[in-house]
Amino acid sequence: MMKTLIFSLLVLIAGVLWDQTQASGNDDLIDCCLATSANKIPFHNIMDYSIQQQINGCKINAVVFITMKMRKLCATPNLKWVKKYIRKLKRSKNNSKNRRQGNSNGTGNGN
Repeated sequence: MMKTLIFSLLVLIAGVLWDQTQASGNDDLIDCCLATSANKIPFHNIMDYSIQQQINGCKINAVVFITMKMRKLCATPNLKWVKKYIRKLKRSKNNSKNRRQGNSNGTGNGN
């Protein structure tokens, strides 16, 4: 009797957990910021960023800065310094992309 009850309980828990993972629409786990910080991060420590949005399954909107040491730091999206960092990172990505395209199609000045 006790074994049957324990087995039934385990099956019920497994069913609930499986149902919750299926509700997300895919089997990928989402790594979300649970809180953001307004503390300014030194720009020279940042190498990339991503945008976290509630519509993608997270509880809050955030900008996730990725540092040179591969740490993820969650920042408040509407802060002035956060917007400035995003602009600088986009500009830096575009410049490096243009340099690679210029060198690969023979238009560079490398004699």
